[in-house]
Amino acid sequence: MALAAAQSLCANPQDKDAALARLEKIAGFIVKKWSGRPEADDARIALGQTRLRKGDSQAALDSFNQVSSGS
Repeated sequence: MALAAAQSLCANPQDKDAALARLEKIAGFIVKKWSGRPEADDARIALGQTRLRKGDSQAALDSFNQVSSGS
């Protein structure tokens, strides 16, 4: 739920950098705690989508490449 809320804040035109930093912090926690689980892949995908919307295609690809093939 926190991941979805942080991702939606990134769509707000105000303070996108702070919202992205929050999303990265939450996603990092999820990936660290549940590394091999679908929750971690959801976090990686959310990061990739947000980075892609921001125009950072290389960072988005890096996030997407970390998603397991089972997801």
